[in-house]
Amino acid sequence: MQGTKELKTERLLLRRYRPEDAAVLYETFGRDPEMVRYSGWNPYGTAEKAAGTVREFIENYGRSDFYGWAIEHQGRLAGTIGAYDYDPERGQIEVGLSIAKDSWGKGFATEALSCVLRYLTEQEGIRTVIAWCAAENVGSMRAMEKAGMKRTELKEKGLEVAGKTYDQQFYQWPLKPEMRHTITRFEAEIGTAEYLKDYVDVDYFLSCCKVCRNYGHVWACPPYDFDPRDLWRKYDRLHVYGYQVRYSGERTQKAMEEVLWQVKERLDEEMLRLETETPGSLALSAGSCKRCRTCSRPEGTPCRFPQLMRHSIESVGGDVGKTIEKLCGIEIQWAKEGCLPEYYVVAGGLLTKDR
Repeated sequence: MQGTKELKTERLLLRRYRPEDAAVLYETFGRDPEMVRYSGWNPYGTAEKAAGTVREFIENYGRSDFYGWAIEHQGRLAGTIGAYDYDPERGQIEVGLSIAKDSWGKGFATEALSCVLRYLTEQEGIRTVIAWCAAENVGSMRAMEKAGMKRTELKEKGLEVAGKTYDQQFYQWPLKPEMRHTITRFEAEIGTAEYLKDYVDVDYFLSCCKVCRNYGHVWACPPYDFDPRDLWRKYDRLHVYGYQVRYSGERTQKAMEEVLWQVKERLDEEMLRLETETPGSLALSAGSCKRCRTCSRPEGTPCRFPQLMRHSIESVGGDVGKTIEKLCGIEIQWAKEGCLPEYYVVAGGLLTKDR
């Protein structure tokens, strides 16, 4: 891999940053709220911050997996584009760009993005490039689609910027032809006394857990040194959060499960964030814990990441299927006679106390 190499298009020069770019970036991008309306990320917000950001870019040019370009048109800085969070196992990287307001509507975003997409995949050997934007950001969506990127997922209310919430549209290039998916978020709330009475059956779900290979081998799973009923009684309300992942196109069980696992990881992160933001609460994960390749429990040693490990609703006796259908109003679909379902559902929760 070569990292940030100078690239040229018909009208643009994509080059490495220079120290003198900092002042232009501050004046053009950092001082204009419109430039960060849909991202909230402003690395050029002050002259000092802009200088620090450019200095960091320049220091990273020694890395073969660092990609950061200044977009120049006729000797003038017209925008920025970069790729980051390279995942060598997945062969995937994320791209982001910004065009100066006085250069909007000239096709610079599409031209620069097309060039970078080809460079990353054809010369750097990266299999997949992803990107996202607020669904309301029509200009960015149009630029990505003109560059050949395809919509892969719409996360409703997935983006929060300066107190405003937007739908988050994800893109990919090149698009894997076999399958697409969309994600819809749902939530519900119920008192824990009612939930314990109508939705919790510890004895039944414990019997189900006993035939699972995780029983006694994963810290997030039974048997526990506490009665799950006591856990429910310690809190006043259960807030259920989840995602319905709907698939289209040519589906395979493996591909659907891979997407579902990514959504589960995202939901678990959300539950932990809500727990941090809500004093006295406890997050419940979406399904079993797989933070470690192998759990430390069979070794007789404590959990390696107790600050991240959480029990799932079902592992403490909650009927997740009934919860999703009765409380959230979503019918559970299962694979039948070789036919894959149209969607899967994943759910986690947050136990809270009344103030």
